[in-house]
Amino acid sequence: MTLVETFHAALSSLAVNLPRPELLPERLARACAQVLPVDGAGISHFFTADRRLPLGASDPVSAEAERLQFTAGEGPCLSAHAEGTPIVAGESTIEARWPAFPGTLVTHTPIRGTILLPLRHGLQGIGAVDLYVVPPNDVASLSVQDALAITEEIAVVLQAQSLHDRQHSDGPAWLDAPAAQQRSTVW
Repeated sequence: MTLVETFHAALSSLAVNLPRPELLPERLARACAQVLPVDGAGISHFFTADRRLPLGASDPVSAEAERLQFTAGEGPCLSAHAEGTPIVAGESTIEARWPAFPGTLVTHTPIRGTILLPLRHGLQGIGAVDLYVVPPNDVASLSVQDALAITEEIAVVLQAQSLHDRQHSDGPAWLDAPAAQQRSTVW
């Protein structure tokens, strides 16, 4: 099986325990973390310059790392979105580039590296996938090409669900993800 086929198989198997449409981002993040050599994944949606919604994460540690970027007001995901390009950042890069972020990241999680990939296709400019690594894993062990292939599939799946949901409601169900609802409550 190809990597993309393995991803879709993982996504299908996760639908048994996470069947509701608003849980699609969590299913996608978990499938991503299962097929790539990473310790976690998160998916975010940007809807204005200063508003970012974490939509789903593969696990509680990744969900915490997603939230910490809000707390710090900076981080790799925000930069990847602003620049529109993938960012690969090990611990030293995180410390040098986002000085307010690593203190909280190190205090609250075992994560020491991250790979950020903006979503493409119809979701370009409005979303990103965060991949997290915990030592002894390192960001250098991940093929960016493989990560981009999975990110492309995430965008395709989210976009397909958006088109389906537009026919039946005001917006995609994945915008009602539990993580997004929690952030909306904070706002």
